[in-house]
Amino acid sequence: MVALKLTCLGDPGENTIVRGSKPVSQGIEVCKDFRILGPCPAAVAGSADITSLYTARYGVPKAGTKVYVQASQFVDGWESLPSAYSAIVPPAA
Repeated sequence: MVALKLTCLGDPGENTIVRGSKPVSQGIEVCKDFRILGPCPAAVAGSADITSLYTARYGVPKAGTKVYVQASQFVDGWESLPSAYSAIVPPAA
């Protein structure tokens, strides 16, 4: 099974929200269809494991598909611009 992790320089905090899109063809260059997956889990050894958030919503992505996720922070009623990430799911080892 693939693990989905976000690199974190520090603790993302409970105000960090993770959004994701369903797995798409790896040829898709832009994704605008995101759904809230939940609050970002605490970072362990510099990364936050978002696998359970993603798979609870979309299931385990198939090898060769592309996964898009975003993270943004809510502070005092304001939301930051999201940081977007994408990756192609590698074949099972």
